Amino acid sequence: MARNDGNPLGGGWVEVLDRLGEAVIVLDDQRTLIHVNAVARRLLGYDKGQSLGGRCRLTTRGVDCENACPLTFALEAGLDRVEDFGTMYQTADGGKVSLDVTVVPLRA
Repeated sequence: MARNDGNPLGGGWVEVLDRLGEAVIVLDDQRTLIHVNAVARRLLGYDKGQSLGGRCRLTTRGVDCENACPLTFALEAGLDRVEDFGTMYQTADGGKVSLDVTVVPLRA
């Protein structure tokens, strides 16, 4: 198993997420990026080792997701998942990429 390297997910989970063939973005309850796996890094233009920092940059219906965030909606509504939510994400270089997002809240 990989070391934790300061990631709150723990090294084992990071390794599992990095081996998936799907893009995975992990956020905390404040929508701060915790982990972006290799597939998501390529899709969103992040170089390996590039600091993620900051909050999620989803936009929904052309506006910042602050008021229409599928993650916040799932958490507040107590849902186990929100599937195929159409949205846009701001890439590392400021561009936009269209995504169909599935949100799965991980509760402690």
